Amino acid sequence: MNLEQAYIYIIAGIFILFVIILCYIYVHLISALFIWPPTIPTDKRTANKMLEAAKKYFNQQQVFEVAELGVGYGGLTKRFSRYFEAAKFTGIELLFVPYLFSKIYHRKNPKVRLIHNSFLNESLSGFDLFLTFYIRGDKKLPEKLMKEAKKGAIVISNNFEIIGLELLEKLEVKYLVDKHYVYVHRV
Repeated sequence: MNLEQAYIYIIAGIFILFVIILCYIYVHLISALFIWPPTIPTDKRTANKMLEAAKKYFNQQQVFEVAELGVGYGGLTKRFSRYFEAAKFTGIELLFVPYLFSKIYHRKNPKVRLIHNSFLNESLSGFDLFLTFYIRGDKKLPEKLMKEAKKGAIVISNNFEIIGLELLEKLEVKYLVDKHYVYVHRV
């Protein structure tokens, strides 16, 4: 390979990397502007608090079904599937790019099933635990859970209380200058 070919490969590589970065930014901009909530991974402190809450209701070896409503890139499901060894996980994601990343991320995990669809169009009847980033004021999720979910199912919500479900716990997640809450509900 001569020097001219090496320059062409370097320029092509930089161009491809630039296009990938632009696509990533574009997808997040579109989701932030038109789809709410945008796909933002659950931070480590919140994920740990959600896992801590789930440990109070399910043991590590217990067989049960978990649904993450809006699985995004799959980090929260990954964390939960590592701890709850016998549980089965279903991640439901509406946006294609996060679904695809999650599909790749979980490709070797037989405990995780991923669905590319709105959770509003999927049956929620077979799950014992729900994980979600709930948006205050959304009436569709509580109605669907009350209509379809098993009686006694646990719902762990990042950020907002789900009005209409029995509130079991409100757990504080502290940051340096701010805090927010994880809510644990029973259907």
